[in-house]
Amino acid sequence: MRSILNRGIERSSFAAVLVPFTVAAVVVFASQSAVAGMMGATLTGDARYQSDPGAEVANLQVDVAIDWVDGTNIANWMVSIVGPVDSMGDVPERIKIGSFYANLSDDIDINDIDFLVSQPAGWTITKSYTGNPGAGGGQISFDFAAADAPGGGNNPVNVLTPLKFTSTINGGGVWNEDIFLNAESTSGAEDSGQLGAHIQGIVGVQTSGFVFGDYAKVTPAPDPVPEPSSLAVFGCLAVFAAGRRRRRE
Repeated sequence: MRSILNRGIERSSFAAVLVPFTVAAVVVFASQSAVAGMMGATLTGDARYQSDPGAEVANLQVDVAIDWVDGTNIANWMVSIVGPVDSMGDVPERIKIGSFYANLSDDIDINDIDFLVSQPAGWTITKSYTGNPGAGGGQISFDFAAADAPGGGNNPVNVLTPLKFTSTINGGGVWNEDIFLNAESTSGAEDSGQLGAHIQGIVGVQTSGFVFGDYAKVTPAPDPVPEPSSLAVFGCLAVFAAGRRRRRE
């Protein structure tokens, strides 16, 4: 009776150790099965003032990152200011995005897409935008524009707070790289691009500027290979289980 009881306790103890490792392995490998699509863009400028390489307005830079899971209808966007930098190598907090713009392929109707801004509070997205946000030669048109709500200005997109939002395709459509890469370019100032942003808070003769850029495909990082130490632990547990089973037999 004592031997049977001990064997039962040993089995239970081993199961308590093995099960969490088994579950963790299943979760890890399952998470790797989803293939992500990714797009990026670097918006630079202002092209009108590149003759003054030391000016802040000539060193503006905004990075855009977009990702989605293949075969799904939701894409995540993040828009971040990464330039200009000061003497310490930091982007001043006063530099902010007044508005962000983007085009998508004509193969998709912008009215079939719903947008939801998660950061910062108060920002909204307008479809089929036309206006003059400081791009320099009059009006510009983009498929959609993100900006602080009218009368706002208290929710800046700056180095501390990037712009984040989602775009959801309705009617059965799914995101793919062609929706971005085949988008038309919008012209304004002395430059053009598939995306744009109006930047404010600049110090100098020019206190605001406009940057343009184009989408570029980003190759997702390969699925991480389990660490050798994790594989070793799992292997040892398997050997331990086999050894105990042989002894019992």
